[in-house]
Amino acid sequence: MKRLLALVLVGAALLLSGCGAAITQARVQASVAPAFTNLYIYQRSLLGLVPANRPRSSALCQRTGRGEPNSGAGDDWLCQLTLSINGQFQAIYPYELSVRADGCYVADGSPSLIGGAKLTTPTGANVVNPLFKFYSCFDTT
Repeated sequence: MKRLLALVLVGAALLLSGCGAAITQARVQASVAPAFTNLYIYQRSLLGLVPANRPRSSALCQRTGRGEPNSGAGDDWLCQLTLSINGQFQAIYPYELSVRADGCYVADGSPSLIGGAKLTTPTGANVVNPLFKFYSCFDTT
């Protein structure tokens, strides 16, 4: 009986060790950069600004937990998003990410750089700032 229990525990440990293996630095970066770009374009439209011509962003993401590899689920991911418009550098936006094992994440931005949770449109309406906090998912298969 003890031997069977030991085998079951070893098998469970092996199965669980693969959990989160699909959460890689490359996949996080490949998801958060275009999500940010699309939300940047949307934010500009909400503010009544002319759409930015060819905005692009790139991301450098890593785990901030002591000794953690740059893979796996966790609430200790930090991404530096670099925004360029027409190939010209604009700014770097830091985001803290909480990434789940299913590839879904929430990204929290710095209010000092992206504004508060609400924006005021040119018509005076208060709307949610799409860059303040955003949710997205990526394929883990």
